[in-house]
Amino acid sequence: MLMVNLLAVAGGGLMGFCRLAESVEMLILGRLVIGVFCGLCTGFVPMYIGEVSPTALRGAFGTLNQLGIVVGILVAQILGLDILLGSDDLWPVLLGFTIIPAVLQSIALPFCPESPRFLVINKMREEQAKDTQNVFYYSTGIFKDAGVSQPIYATIGAGVVNTIFTVVSLFLVERVGRRTLHMIGLGGMAVCSVLMTVSLLMKDNFEAMSFICIAAILIYVAFFEIGPGPIPWFIVAELFSQGPRPAAMAVAGCSNWTSNFLVGLLFPSAASLMGPYVFIVFAAFLVIFLIFTFFKVPETRGRTFEDIARVFEGRPQKNEGEVNRGQAGKEDTTDV
Repeated sequence: MLMVNLLAVAGGGLMGFCRLAESVEMLILGRLVIGVFCGLCTGFVPMYIGEVSPTALRGAFGTLNQLGIVVGILVAQILGLDILLGSDDLWPVLLGFTIIPAVLQSIALPFCPESPRFLVINKMREEQAKDTQNVFYYSTGIFKDAGVSQPIYATIGAGVVNTIFTVVSLFLVERVGRRTLHMIGLGGMAVCSVLMTVSLLMKDNFEAMSFICIAAILIYVAFFEIGPGPIPWFIVAELFSQGPRPAAMAVAGCSNWTSNFLVGLLFPSAASLMGPYVFIVFAAFLVIFLIFTFFKVPETRGRTFEDIARVFEGRPQKNEGEVNRGQAGKEDTTDV
């Protein structure tokens, strides 16, 4: 995590100085470098958080990762306004601001402990280990189609909802459970996708449908941040043991960013071809994910990594007393 911050500094510098150098190539290269940085961080950070967090707080800490992301998105949306840094003269400064979080992280990371599980299982240093214990891409266009006169402010409103409900998820994830929240989010998003299709189809005949569409988008965002937003980032780290966990996180990160790339690339063409019916495609995928989660994804709340592994292997689970001790944060050295 410390080393990849060099990529953020390099990418931010290239983008920040591209206009001064009158080089479109610098802008493109900077974007590519930042993409590599994001891909690496979205694999390393959730895995690290999961490994250093006690069992009872692992879900809450994992959600903080998503909170950091959505706060960053909201700040970028606000700073991107024409009256701030979104003007013709200042947009390179906005892109160059990418450097600031990387510098802050580089200052803070040396004070953070190495993962105890890494120290014990990978490095065999037990004593030291004991001591260290979507819709988002084109939301402005969608709001414009719904009849919003100033869609950028509606997009910022979606960013606010984004942030608020990430905080809500932070307080619910250890009480309700990952699996339940994820299914609630997927189901809610599927319903909202259907509502967006219906409202966009009928907005020319019924004025109120524009408001229903806006509400459906905001509620969609809320359901996303309750479950499908934060949970997949850290539940992968919970579902796999120490050995295959890095590879699993790499596959999960690659799947996530590949899906993001495909949505960003294909959505305009699909929307042009299908119109409002494009959201039915999203609804169909969401229902598929919901069914998969119901039948294949176990609940990980309050369970150590070894308890979760037992579920996959068909071995007996710990008794209630042991689980309660795990929920209280009293992990045994085996879990470390």
